[in-house]
Amino acid sequence: MCLNYPNCYSSQSRMDEAFLAKIKIEQTTEELCIKQLSGELYRMEETSVFNPDLGLGVVVKLRLCENNEYEVVEVVEQSSFVSYDWMLSSSFVHSDEFELLKKKIGEYGGTWEQIMSGVFIAHIPKEKNKGFLKDMAENKILIKEKSWWGRIKSSLFGSK
Repeated sequence: MCLNYPNCYSSQSRMDEAFLAKIKIEQTTEELCIKQLSGELYRMEETSVFNPDLGLGVVVKLRLCENNEYEVVEVVEQSSFVSYDWMLSSSFVHSDEFELLKKKIGEYGGTWEQIMSGVFIAHIPKEKNKGFLKDMAENKILIKEKSWWGRIKSSLFGSK
């Protein structure tokens, strides 16, 4: 099993197991946890750092290339989650507010990913999203924090 993803194996041994695979997305290759559903259909078990459209729960058609990399052919089905991303400060990551946020995500049937310590992605079931957002506003959680992709876009393309 992979240390970062306890339900993700380092190679595929059974079809019902998630495994780490090198996924080619345009000009980049990223190692991601995926689960084969059938034939060339796979479900993303984590979110791509380079392409947030390939997030947790997205079903994609992949083609296995000769160099043991998978190439994304097409997105077949969007995720059943609404995803939010934030770039968090070190002080926030070590705060009680952060622990409350993770607890609230779980209470709404969601899950979360933390990438490189400060990038945090929350995945909330679509049918529970309005309640989650209302709860976050009432508890004033993450009001100060800015979207990770928003910061990247601003730094690359300027604010609009």
